[in-house]
Amino acid sequence: MLAVLTCLMLLTVVVAPVSARGIRTTFTGTSYFEEELDPGEFWLEGDQLYVRGLVERYRIEASDPRIAWYSTDISSLNFTLVDEPVVGYGPIWGTSTTDPDESGGYWSCRAFGYRTQQGFNYHYETCHGHSAYRGLTVRRFISREVTDLQGPLNFHGVIIDRRGGWPFDD
Repeated sequence: MLAVLTCLMLLTVVVAPVSARGIRTTFTGTSYFEEELDPGEFWLEGDQLYVRGLVERYRIEASDPRIAWYSTDISSLNFTLVDEPVVGYGPIWGTSTTDPDESGGYWSCRAFGYRTQQGFNYHYETCHGHSAYRGLTVRRFISREVTDLQGPLNFHGVIIDRRGGWPFDD
């Protein structure tokens, strides 16, 4: 009996970290600018452009249908202005919410990134699922390697499914 109990205790030590990690599904995709909904507040101080509350709409195509969505993004940025085609560079951060899909699932996201002096964008985004996607987390790495501020954004990432008893589900 003691041997069985010892084996069970050792098994939980080995299995617990694996189950806490969740099921991971990788994906790739592209995000396309659709329209600007609100320019937000902006001001200039010398060669610095500050923007708060820029609202834009994006269409997202992805290899996993749970990631293919329309999103409304609210961004802020601090750019050092330079000549075209780059226009400006500096940090960008914000939030986004996706439209619910047929299942009723939707995502709320936070992102931060940087536009380089070469005019390329690199961002990291974390999204939390709601409704049908409750218990899912998305982590995306996003890049725009063209200088066009409204050019396509390519991304890859992972969906983490912790619905199997993860204690911190919302």
